[in-house]
Amino acid sequence: MEFYEKVKVGQNASFAEYAGRVGVVGGISDGADGVTYYAVKFEDDDVVMFPGDQLESLGDKASPDEMFPGGSVKVTVDEKGHAEIVEDNPPQRP
Repeated sequence: MEFYEKVKVGQNASFAEYAGRVGVVGGISDGADGVTYYAVKFEDDDVVMFPGDQLESLGDKASPDEMFPGGSVKVTVDEKGHAEIVEDNPPQRP
């Protein structure tokens, strides 16, 4: 599995409440136990680590914009270095 790959959590999931859910791989790490773990981001923004044998690739990738939809904040800073938000444009969900 690769970054941004869409995956389905298997019924054998360590966290049973995520079994059957679809998410996107946002991180990959090799554990000290020799197992590769994947950080899976779900639509509700939960991120959970699963070993690879608990995930099924759906053969599709999300765009980076789906994973990190962006957004912006404009601030002003006064002469004393204090910042104030003047415009907040949170990320929009696709």
